[in-house]
Amino acid sequence: MAYGLSIAYLQVHYASNLDRDILTQKWLVFIARFVVMFFLTGSVKIGGILFNNIASGDMSGALTGFMLILPYAIGRLCGPITSVLLTFCSFRLIGTIGGVLVGLGYVLIGLVASSPILHIMFSIIAGLGFACLLLPASLCLKEHFKDNYPAIMPLSMMGSYVGITILPPIMDLCRIAYGDSGTYIIYGALCWNLIPCGLLLCSPVSSREDQELKMVDESHDDIDDELTEGYEEEGYEEVEQREEGENLSHHSGTTTNSFVQSAYLNLKEYVLLFTNVWFCIFFVLGNLRKIPADGWTLFLIPNVIEQGFFSVQAATVASIGGFTGILGRVIAFYSFKVRLSPIFLYSVYYFVNGITFILMQGVPWLAQEYVPQFFGSAINGCLLSIQSGMTPGILVFIIESRYYKTAYGLLDFGNGVLTLVAGVVPGIFLDINGSFTFAFYLFGIISLFDGFLAMTLWILVRRRRMEN
Repeated sequence: MAYGLSIAYLQVHYASNLDRDILTQKWLVFIARFVVMFFLTGSVKIGGILFNNIASGDMSGALTGFMLILPYAIGRLCGPITSVLLTFCSFRLIGTIGGVLVGLGYVLIGLVASSPILHIMFSIIAGLGFACLLLPASLCLKEHFKDNYPAIMPLSMMGSYVGITILPPIMDLCRIAYGDSGTYIIYGALCWNLIPCGLLLCSPVSSREDQELKMVDESHDDIDDELTEGYEEEGYEEVEQREEGENLSHHSGTTTNSFVQSAYLNLKEYVLLFTNVWFCIFFVLGNLRKIPADGWTLFLIPNVIEQGFFSVQAATVASIGGFTGILGRVIAFYSFKVRLSPIFLYSVYYFVNGITFILMQGVPWLAQEYVPQFFGSAINGCLLSIQSGMTPGILVFIIESRYYKTAYGLLDFGNGVLTLVAGVVPGIFLDINGSFTFAFYLFGIISLFDGFLAMTLWILVRRRRMEN
C-alpha cells in the first residue's frame, strides 16, 4: 500500500512533465491497463484458492461462487454507467477513484470474511472500483494507439494471465499462513497499487484541447435515418438550441439534465446497435464466452483438487494455464497481423478449446492423471487467453469507431451478467451432483457453440466484402 501511494504521489507531482512526452505517455497507459487486468483476473483466482475453505461450512456452492466472482462481475456490469460518467469526468479521475475502491473493498472483505451479507456488500465496492478502471483504461488505450489498437489490446490484457501465473502459489501460501481473512487483507493492500494506474490514464496531448467538443459531436452524429427523421420532425432550430444547451451543461459537468440527456443518447445507440445483425451475433458470442472463461478461472483449482490432487499441485496446474495464457496474448496479437481473417481464426480457437474441455472430463485417465491435467490447463489457458485478447479487436471490425465506446460498455454489461452465471452454475452442479464434471462439460459445449457463431459471423462479413 505504501509503495502504491508513493508512486501515486510521484505521478501527480510529475504529471505535467509526463503529459508532454507522447511516447512515454502511451506506454504508461499500456502498463496501467496491464496492471488493471493483473488484479482483475487475479481476484477471480483468489476466489478459486479460497473456494473449498468457504464452501466447506454451511454455505452452498452456488452462493460461494456468486460471492467470489461478484467483484469481477460488477466491474463488467457497470460498464454502461461508466460510459456515461466519462462524458463528464476524465479517465484519470474515475480511474483513481476506482483504485481506491478496489483496495478498500478487499480489505473490508478480509475484516468480515465470515459474514456472507457483508462479504457481498464489500464485494460490490471492489467491483465498482474495477468498473471505474476497466472501461477508462480500454478507451484511453484506444485513443493513444488508434489504428494499432486491435493488435495492442491483447498485449495489454496479458496482465490477466500474468496474474493467473503468479498469484495462485503466492496466495495459497498466504492462505496457509494467515487464513482467508489475512489473504483478503493482503490482496486488498496490493490492489491499492491500482491508484497510480488510474493516475496514468489521460488522453493524448494532441487531442486533449478538443476532446470535450469531439465527445459532444459524436453523441449527436446521425447513426441512421431514424435519427435524421427525428431531427426533421423536431425542427433544426430546436435541435440547435438543444445542442447548445447540452454543450453548456457538458462543460459545467454538474447538471442532472446533462446526465439524463447523455444517458438518453446512449440508450438510443443501444437500441440502434441491436439492429445490426453482425453486432447481435457478436454480442451473444462475446458474452457466452465468459461462462467457460470465468468458470475455468474460478473453478479450475477446486476441480483439480476434486480429482484427488493436493492444493499445491492444483495451484501449479492453474499457474501453467496462466503461463500459456501469456503466450496466448502474443498469438492474439499476431492473429491480427497474418493474412488469414482474424474472425476465422477466432472461430477455430473456440472449436479447439471446446474439444479440449470435453476430452479432459470425458476420458477418465486424462482427468485423474497429473500430467494430462497439466497439459489440459495449458491448452485451455492459452486458447481462453487468445479469445479474450481478440474480442475487443474483433469489435473494431464490425462497429464504426464513433460507436465503439457505447458498444464496448454494452458488451461489458453483458459480460458481467454472464460472469455471475459462470460463478453460480458450477456451484449449483456441485450442490446437486457433488462434482464440477458437468460444469466443465458445459464449458466445452458453449465453446463449440461460440465457434459456430464466430464462423457464421466470418461468413457474413466475407460475403459483404465480396458484394462490395
